[in-house]
Order: sequence, then structure tokens, then C-alpha cells
Amino acid sequence: MNSRKVIAPLALATALSIGTAGSLLAQDGTAPSLILSNGQIYTASPDNPHAEAVAIQDNRIVAVGSTKDILAMAGPSTQQIDLKGKFVVPGLNDAHYHSFSNAPVGHQIELPWEPTWDQVLEAVEKATKDVPEGTWILGLAGVDVIEDLKADRFSLDKIAPDHPVYISTWFSHGEVMNTNAMNIFGVDENAPDPLGGWHIREAGSDKITGKFHEYVQWPLRRKLLDLNLSDEQMIQLLKEQTEQLLKWGVTSIQDMPIVTPERYLRLLNASETPIRVRYMRMPTTTPEARDISESATVDKHPFGNDRITASGTKWFLDGTPMERVAATRKDYADKPGWKGRIFFDDAEQQKMLSNPEEWRDQLLLHCHGDRCAENVMDNMEAVSKAGWPEKRLRIEHGDGIVGDLIPRAAELGIIVVQQPHHLVLKDIFNIRYGEDTDFLRLRSLIDAGIPLAFGTEGLETPNAAFPYSINHPLDPNESITRAQVIDAFTSVAAFAEMEEGEKGQIKPGMLADIAVLSQNLLEAPAEELEKTESLLTIIDGEIVYDAGKLN
Repeated sequence: MNSRKVIAPLALATALSIGTAGSLLAQDGTAPSLILSNGQIYTASPDNPHAEAVAIQDNRIVAVGSTKDILAMAGPSTQQIDLKGKFVVPGLNDAHYHSFSNAPVGHQIELPWEPTWDQVLEAVEKATKDVPEGTWILGLAGVDVIEDLKADRFSLDKIAPDHPVYISTWFSHGEVMNTNAMNIFGVDENAPDPLGGWHIREAGSDKITGKFHEYVQWPLRRKLLDLNLSDEQMIQLLKEQTEQLLKWGVTSIQDMPIVTPERYLRLLNASETPIRVRYMRMPTTTPEARDISESATVDKHPFGNDRITASGTKWFLDGTPMERVAATRKDYADKPGWKGRIFFDDAEQQKMLSNPEEWRDQLLLHCHGDRCAENVMDNMEAVSKAGWPEKRLRIEHGDGIVGDLIPRAAELGIIVVQQPHHLVLKDIFNIRYGEDTDFLRLRSLIDAGIPLAFGTEGLETPNAAFPYSINHPLDPNESITRAQVIDAFTSVAAFAEMEEGEKGQIKPGMLADIAVLSQNLLEAPAEELEKTESLLTIIDGEIVYDAGKLN
């Protein structure tokens, strides 16, 4: 962990004076602690987007400019690294991350990408013969299983009465469990639906079938992790996660794990990750109300430093197009008469929007469909006609911010946090929304002045966003530039968490979070961009990952 003193921006401005090369030079003549030179630096700063060298003093950037000017600042104790022409960016900031989304829980059965329910049953039955009774059996299914009326606990009970079984989906919306799992979770077979979630029930009965959606599943997933992963196992997973992120050049994540705030933050601190982590709450609901008590249990800086922060609260307002629960203004092309669903009515949304105390600095709303986005904006305007831009409300995904909704979103100051890897599902979007769909805008949002940040959901390298962003599969006119992709993971991602004054750009006064990459993201062949890795990752002015390929 970094033991250097963190210098606040105001104190830094007082202690330093402006130099000639876009620098902050110490008045006492102290030389930089670290200099990176002879590089191709993309600063993500519109005033000075490109440079050759950067000087760092303690945990802050003090100068950015030419190699000649920056090397002239070196002193006898300055560590100097020749970048040999390598490409440098601000440390990447994943603005939509889910730790433990692929946590190894129980016995995982092997299934094809879109298995039938019969294939699931066959795999579960085989697993019951391979693992002891009481062992959790888990699998990852898809749309076919969620839509299959035969997919229920009763068919699972016949083949696995002595094993708890929990079948999730690869898109994380809609799940199935058997009666054994229900009993362990304490779910009654006549359990009421929580606000924003629902059980599938037997026809003409209150008896649940074991298939469930949304705010039913989130507390159960939390219990699943608590039951199956010890603190030691979760700490190890966090360490492995950190190792991988640093290899990609990621220095910040904005994390929404399903784990309780207390447990997650305690274990995150114990993992000693050097990465800056913003923890954002995802509270659950009861049949009566949203549980906002969880939003008030943790200090913003629970460990007294700026490395781990707890702020922001996320609510799900609709589902996804996969299971056709994204709320749309037009009928689904492959299901006439159906437009998805919105989880909270206008009264509940307005209550949510009018109470900043429960946001813990910022409100984040999961919203895929255009009807969902329109509904949010209607309710924002019903609560207040002004004052929204400074609140920086975030819409996670925002696929449906299209056409007439784009200028409204811009005026309200909405930030969109998108996941470009969703564009790999082009064929499914065309099936759900029609061949003429205008969903998943990128360029139109940026052109309208809407801040567009990117996240990976914790599933892949940020560099996997490039192929889909610079060559938009649904509409080539919505493609954005390579620099805009980098901005979405750096300067705009910092803006999305209200930290643009601290990080996201390589310029004097900013935190020294930097990644030296194996390829030039502005010039490398498009098909090679996803392979880009970090050669050197720096956080707080300290080298936290070194691939051993620079001096």
C-alpha cells in the first residue's frame, strides 16, 4: 500500500507554482520523484491532448510536456523511465463493474450457450451422482430456459431432492431454483413478491414454481455468496481480480457487488488492493418498500483514505431485452402486445428522485428501454424543472435514450454509462426490437453533449470495447473515435463519479494514475486492440504492476 502523503488539490495549488512547460514546479526546487519520457502520451485533456513526457512528485502529476523540458527537471534521486515510444494513457477507470459476478460457487455444471431445459435437467442429474448430498449445484442457462414453462422447481426436485440447485442466466436476469434451495434460503412456497421483483406461480395458485425475477433474485444471490464463500476465499478472489485489472492498466473501478456493504468493504480493505475502488450500493426491497436503510450504514471514506470510497446508490427500473423485460415504447418485434415492464411506479420513482439523502451523493438507475428512459425523465421533471445537471444522475446502460429523448437527457444533465460489449448481441437486438432499431446510440449522445462513460460489468478487458465502439454493429453512423473510447474509460468515467478534479487526465495537479500500454490505441489495427495490455501501471505515483518490458 502507498505510504506517501496524499496532497489535496487545494493544498497542492498553494504549495506549488506554475512552471513554463505546463507544469507545477515545487517552490523549494524539489525534483520530481519519477519521470516518464520518450513516450506517446494521450492525456485525455482537451487543452493539451498529446505529450512526450510526464513528471510526478509524490502522488501527483507536476509537469507534462516534451521529453527535453521534462528531463531538465530531473534531480539525482529522480527515477527515470524511458518509454521507448510506448503509448501512455491515464489509468483506466471501469465505470460499471460487478465484483464476484463469476465467483466459483458450488459445483458448476457444464451447459451449452443456450441450453434447453432438458439439457439442464440432464446435467443436474449427472452432477447429483458426482458430488455429495448437500452440495450446491449451479448452472448458467439462457433465454430458452427462462421462457420454458416446464422450467421449475418441481422438475428439479425429481432428480435432485437432496442437493440445492440454482440455475442463473448468462445475462443475469431471471433464475430458477429447487425446493431444497428455497428451504435453505428460507423462501416460503407462498412467498409474496417484493417491490420490483416477482415469482412465477402455478396457475390459479399462490404457490411459487421456483422461477423468479429481479428483486427476488438479488437478496438470494447475496445469500448464495455468503453461504458458499468464506472471507478468505473472497479476499483471494479480490486479489486475483486486482492482479488482472492491473495487467490491463485499470487503476479505478466503480463497483456494484451483490455483497453487503459491510462485508464487501471489510474484505476489500483486507485484500490491500492498490486500485481505487468506488463502492456503489445496490439495496434490496421488501414486499412493502425499498430498503433504503442500507444506504446509510457506511461512511464515504470508511478507512480514512481516498483509495476506497463508498458513494452512490443504484436501483433497477427495468430488465433487459434478452428476457424482454426492458421497458419499450413499441411492442417487441417478436412478441406483439408486450412492451416489457417498469419495476417502480411514478409515485415510488418520484420519492426516489426527490430524496437526495438516500442517494449517498449520486443516484444510478438501471434502464435499458426507451419507455424506461422516458419515464425517468418525466418523473425528474415532475419533481423539479431545474437543478438536475449538478446532481449528475446516471442511467446505467441507457440503450433506449434515442431520438426525442436525447435532447431531454442532455438538458437534464444525465450521464450515460454504457457497456459496448453488448453490441456483440446485434442479432438479438434486431430480433427483439426490429431490423430498424435505433437503440444503443453512442455518437449521437456525445454530439448532444451527454457525458458517455463505459464499463465492462467486470466481464472483460476495457480494450474489448474498441471493436464495437469504433465500428458500431447496429449503425455505422453511431461509431465513435478511438480517442472518445479512451475518454469514456478515463476523463468521462471520472466525471461520472464526480472525481474529474482528481483523476482521468494526465495534467498537472492530477493524481498520478497512469498506464503504459503495449499498443498505441489510436493507431493499432482494430482487430488487435482487444489484445492490448499494460506494460507499466502506476497508481499514486507508485509502480504497482511492471511487465518487465521497460527499463
